[in-house]
Amino acid sequence: MSIDGRLPPNADPSTAEDDRSLRARVRRQLPLQDAGLLLVREHLGRAVPQIETDAEARVAVEEIVGQLGGRLGFSARREAAEDVDVWTSPAGAALVVRPAGAGNVVEQLRWLSRARDRLLVQRGLPARKLTALCIVCGALVNWRQIEEAALMRRTIDHVRVISLDALLSLAEVRAEGGLAHTDVLTLLRPASVCADAVVELVTRGVRRGSDRGHTGVGPGTEPRRAEVRRQATGSPSRGLPGSNQGQNDF
Repeated sequence: MSIDGRLPPNADPSTAEDDRSLRARVRRQLPLQDAGLLLVREHLGRAVPQIETDAEARVAVEEIVGQLGGRLGFSARREAAEDVDVWTSPAGAALVVRPAGAGNVVEQLRWLSRARDRLLVQRGLPARKLTALCIVCGALVNWRQIEEAALMRRTIDHVRVISLDALLSLAEVRAEGGLAHTDVLTLLRPASVCADAVVELVTRGVRRGSDRGHTGVGPGTEPRRAEVRRQATGSPSRGLPGSNQGQNDF
């Protein structure tokens, strides 16, 4: 279904109905929006290994990722015609979001970039306000290959990639009060294509501060947020430090 509620000209209504029925059934089986993140991780642990082979598992991951968007302060909406979610920030920016298996990321970057371009035209947004975000689900991610693919396809300015594990870490730190929504938005739109390195650095620092008795609010908050902005807008990285590959739980 398109943004104005109509099916695209070549869409098969029965296929769209099947997807809606499957999605409705999966939603009834998933943990509620306010469920603990440990339960969310358990559901993902069952669904992620089948994301590229099983339609129900793929939909489950998409729906849980949409819930995580809500936990991070976004308003998440399904755009069925493009097979993506759009996360809209109160700050005015938006993310075009789609999960992908670790072995299928490069192809998904092409898909996301085209979907983002079409939505950009339909919504009439400035290009800087709409970013494509691919959420990688899998144990091994070749960050260097992803960055090189984005560079070759000239999508490096508007496509970002984050692992599902790093996204969960953001949700956990946000739930603990360690990050404001604007911090999250900055971290999901870093200077480099791959967000994991800067997310890991910032969330580790926030958690270390929490262990010492500091929270995400009150004295010291502004210096921390300045550090978030500095890390996210710094020089583009080339994969995770010390390796071409990063290992994630999902």
